[in-house]
Amino acid sequence: MFKRSEPEVQQPEPQTSAASREPQAPRAQATIGSTIRIKGDVSGDENLTVDGTVEGTVTLKQHSLVVGKSGRLNADAYAKVIRVDGHVEGNLYAEEQVLVKQSGIVRGNIIAPRVTMEDGCTFKGSIDMETKLSGKKVVAEPTRNVTAVISGVDMKAEAAAARSG
Repeated sequence: MFKRSEPEVQQPEPQTSAASREPQAPRAQATIGSTIRIKGDVSGDENLTVDGTVEGTVTLKQHSLVVGKSGRLNADAYAKVIRVDGHVEGNLYAEEQVLVKQSGIVRGNIIAPRVTMEDGCTFKGSIDMETKLSGKKVVAEPTRNVTAVISGVDMKAEAAAARSG
């Protein structure tokens, strides 16, 4: 007559971390893929990797810019740190450092307090190693202090050949 009711089995709630319940923070890294081509200005408040092509200006204020091996930047770039593994035609302005890796090609001026060029990279332009860019207005055409072409050539032999005539 009376059926004894089965006690309800409570399903456990799915486990969620505290981070997934809070609003998501903006991504720390954005990527322009190898098949993407952008003509125009790019700006943002996060780190950026360019594996595609960008023509225009890239402004990242206090973030880093990486031009990947398949990346092509036909633009002036402003960032905290800039690393070049691919091809850049334009001026690079960094608050902290510009790093040109072995596979990197830069045709343009570099303005940064620290500049590192790996053996085998290609560079044509000038380097201005200001101790501090912040607080100064960066000019579009910097003073040409140094001009060099680095492409695995023995610079001492080239200089000796130039002196001898």
